[in-house]
Amino acid sequence: MPVTFLPVAALLSEELQFLEDRLYEFNAAKTGRDDGQLFAFFIRDEKQEIVAGLAG
Repeated sequence: MPVTFLPVAALLSEELQFLEDRLYEFNAAKTGRDDGQLFAFFIRDEKQEIVAGLAG
């Protein structure tokens, strides 16, 4: 079956939720743990404004 890769600049919230759910299911199956929690890291400038971040 041919596979097509399509870059998307404006991800729908439903699409993002689908990806997060599949990743969580995969990780839970591989680790045997399903007690994951969300977390985030932020980099702030001298005015405490967010300039970068990571969430997952």
